[in-house]
Amino acid sequence: MIRHLLFSAGCILLLGSSTCERPISLDITPPPPELVIVSTFSPDRPFEVSVSSTRPALVPSQTEFIADAEVVLSQEASFLEKFRFIPGSPGVPPFYRSTEYLPAPGPLYTLEVNAPGYPSVKAIGSVPQRVAVSSIEAAHHGFSIGNRPDELLHNYTISVIFDDPSAYRNYYHLRFHQEILTYRFSEGDTIILNRRLQHISFGSGINNNTITAYLDDGVLFEDSSFNGRRVNFSFPIQTSIDPERELLGQLHVELRTASEEYYRFYSSVARQQENPGPPYTEPVIVYSNVDQGRGVFAGYQAAIDSTRVIR
Repeated sequence: MIRHLLFSAGCILLLGSSTCERPISLDITPPPPELVIVSTFSPDRPFEVSVSSTRPALVPSQTEFIADAEVVLSQEASFLEKFRFIPGSPGVPPFYRSTEYLPAPGPLYTLEVNAPGYPSVKAIGSVPQRVAVSSIEAAHHGFSIGNRPDELLHNYTISVIFDDPSAYRNYYHLRFHQEILTYRFSEGDTIILNRRLQHISFGSGINNNTITAYLDDGVLFEDSSFNGRRVNFSFPIQTSIDPERELLGQLHVELRTASEEYYRFYSSVARQQENPGPPYTEPVIVYSNVDQGRGVFAGYQAAIDSTRVIR
């Protein structure tokens, strides 16, 4: 909405500057700041909650994190815990963390956040049941030369097979990480010096009514087209290495069974980032399940597997 108003205001000002009439003065009152809550949670890990403030649309500024909020978790109206504030460190913003309770599949959790100068906010979320990966395969299709002399491109296809439960609507986030090994030869042996995981990303060209590429972190999809069936998702992948010092290691696959809130929030974030905006398209409104604020409080469960690229 703000982007639409700014575009309209810009057009009015341009029109005014090309006539002999006096300039039009617009007095647009910015909306009051709101709390932004971001928390995605899964079993066996503490709840972690980022609390920040919305930023003025017309004023460039950095994210303002809130350090004096009260963050409280409850379950079915029963108090569970007040979260502890964790100060930030270089590259890591501050957040709030549970110290006593871990998420579990099934229960509905309520998060309430209060901070001076802001309306109180509340969100409800849960962890869905986990869906296991039945099998994964990575088939190598050959090499190609990259843009640099020391760049070799591996071309392969990853296939992920799983059985979708039919009792309810399911939402998924499928993530891939390619292990890259740094090596050297020593007396005829290959010595592994380092290991790192590289995100595998997909462009918006794969998007359709059920699949959304999530920026540089895999794909999001729901089961409306294959509810209750065994499904095989296949994706072409290209990974760049320096063959003089790097090798392909394991390909790691993470299938997150996500809540509807998780899916709707991150799908809308991805669509907003890809959206050129007015005047070419309508703006994308980012989904929120936070009452009186913005953001997301949503659960997921992950099934993790790995394989080697077959050459």
